[in-house]
Amino acid sequence: MDNDAKMTYLENRVNELENELKTMGEKLKKYTAPASRKVYYEKHKDEEKIRAKEYKERTGYKYKPTPEQKDRYYQNLKAKRQQKREEAAKLKENVK
Repeated sequence: MDNDAKMTYLENRVNELENELKTMGEKLKKYTAPASRKVYYEKHKDEEKIRAKEYKERTGYKYKPTPEQKDRYYQNLKAKRQQKREEAAKLKENVK
């Protein structure tokens, strides 16, 4: 095979594989994220919250963040507040 024939073969093969990937993705989406489940959870949101709460009580699940997680949370919170203060100060300067 010469180079032109190889190139056309490879381009055709790539196109075939892309089409196959697209169709497989659509089929997979049908099973993994059906719209009916979203509608179900929107209609039964309160029931699902109660069911989850009962499950946590039944299994004794208790989430306790580690000290590092708490520290990181408060550092991020402090940084966000500081950023909001700076933005507000910039807005005040621009208004003047």
